[in-house]
Amino acid sequence: MGKKRYLLTALILLLAMIFLAGCTGGNQTESNRNQQEVQEPLPEEAVQVTLYFANQEAEYLNRVEREIAKQDDIILALFEELKNPGEYGSVLPVEAELLNYSEDGNVLILNFNEAFANLGGSASEFLAINAIVNTYTELPEYEAVSFYVNEEFLETGHNAYDQPVPRNENAIQ
Repeated sequence: MGKKRYLLTALILLLAMIFLAGCTGGNQTESNRNQQEVQEPLPEEAVQVTLYFANQEAEYLNRVEREIAKQDDIILALFEELKNPGEYGSVLPVEAELLNYSEDGNVLILNFNEAFANLGGSASEFLAINAIVNTYTELPEYEAVSFYVNEEFLETGHNAYDQPVPRNENAIQ
C-alpha cells in the first residue's frame, strides 16, 4: 500500500508541476513565445492639420484637411506633409529641406537649403510661398512667415522676401 500511495503522490505532484508551468508560461512552446513578442502597436494619437496645395491647373491653392500622427515637432511634420501633395499639385522643390526654424513673436522664421530657392516661374513661386504661409498660419500662434535660405533672406528672380509674408486668402480657391 505504501508504494501505491507514493506513486499516487508523485503523480499528483507531477501533474501539479505541469499545470503550474503552463499557467506561468514557464514551459512555453515556440509559437506561444512568438505570439507574445508580436504585439499590435498601440494606436497613435492623431491630429487634424490643414495644408495648402496647388490645384491641378496650378492657378490657386486648395485647402486640404489631413489627419497625421501626433508629432513632437509640428513645424517639421507640416513641412514633410507639404512635400507629399498626393492628388494635388506639388508646391515645393523636390530637394528642398527645412534646415531649422525659429520664432519672433507671431512670425515663424523658416531657414531652407539652397534647393528651396529653385521655385520655378513666378506662378509656381506664388503658390509655393502662399502654400507655406497659409499652412503655418493655420496654427494659432503665427500670423506671418519669414523665408531664409542658408541664413539669408530668400531672393528669387522675381522677389526678395526681406519682410515677413502674411496669410493670403486670395490665393485659395
